[in-house]
Formats: sequence, structure tokens, C-alpha cells
Amino acid sequence: MLSSRSHILLAACVWGVVIRVAYFVAARLELVDVMSIWGSVWAVAPLGATLLFGGARVSNRWLGLGLPLVTLLLTNLVIGLVMGNFEFYSFYRDQGLVVLGYLLMAALGATLPERASLERMAGTAVLAELVFFLVTNFGFWAVTNAYPHTAPGLLTSYLMGLPFLLRALVGMAFYGTALFGAQVWAERPARIPATNV
Repeated sequence: MLSSRSHILLAACVWGVVIRVAYFVAARLELVDVMSIWGSVWAVAPLGATLLFGGARVSNRWLGLGLPLVTLLLTNLVIGLVMGNFEFYSFYRDQGLVVLGYLLMAALGATLPERASLERMAGTAVLAELVFFLVTNFGFWAVTNAYPHTAPGLLTSYLMGLPFLLRALVGMAFYGTALFGAQVWAERPARIPATNV
């Protein structure tokens, strides 16, 4: 039987599928511009927060790490099908570094003690997003020809990724608060009704 923490993780993964697939369906119907830096919302999806939560609070590491990563990969396949471009959306060249970035986020989550302070949790969440940003933008620069393979090219890759980092931080703040808050709420002590004696 799954714990309340595992149920929270599962619900976040389901929501992540819904929000990411719905966005790309809307893009396919030309309701949104998927290539617009400011128009995409998939960076505000719950995946980063889900991995941080899974690493921090789900005792079964296979479930805590595996479920969000399988969700990512399967959702990428569905998005590739919806968009008609598996190479760009499902099997992109820097995918291994994206997965590495997410694993590092989960590993940072695993460093959070059970009774971590709000400041420690917030700091770890920001650090997790920064690590993901540094790893994935380096990977994009290294394996694509989008930017010159020079120090200024790498800097440009990081500068162009800043809007995505900002949205990812917003997503982490919102979904991280929701996930860890849901855990606190689900595990709150049951109140014993007062009796007149």
C-alpha cells in the first residue's frame, strides 16, 4: 500500500503529464506559440519540485526518482507524437544531461532532513534549479550548434536560458510549496474531539 507521500508524488506526476501535454496540444492547435520564450509554460510544470520532493520525502528511492523520470520520458514521447517531431521533442541530443540534471535535483532533495527549516528547504530548491540550469544549458551548448563552441557562446547559452530559469524558479516555489505543504497536511496529527467529563 502506498504512503501518503507516494500518493502526493503520484498526483504531482499525473498533473505534470496533464499540464505538459495540454500545453503542446494547444500549440498544435496554434493557440499558443511553443517556440516563444515568454509563451511557454512547460518550465512552470511540477517536474523539478516533484523530483526534489521524491528525493526528500519518499523512502522508496526507485519510486521517488523513477516515477518522475518515467513520467518525463513518457510525456516527451506523447509530446513528440502530438507535435509530429520525435527528434526535437522526444529524443533530443542533450536528453542525457537533462536526466542528469533531474537526478542531481533529487539528490539535493535527499539531503533535506525530515524536519528541515523553511529557509533550508527554500535554499535547497533554489540550488536544485540552479544546478539543473547550469547542467542543461551547458549540455545544450555542447551538443547543438545553436551557439558557437566558445566561452562567449556558452555565456550566450546561459543568458538565453535565463527566462526559462526564472519560470523554473516560479514553478519550484509554487509546486514545492504545494507538495511539501500537502505532506505536512496529510501527516498532521488527528485531533481528538474534546469530551465533557
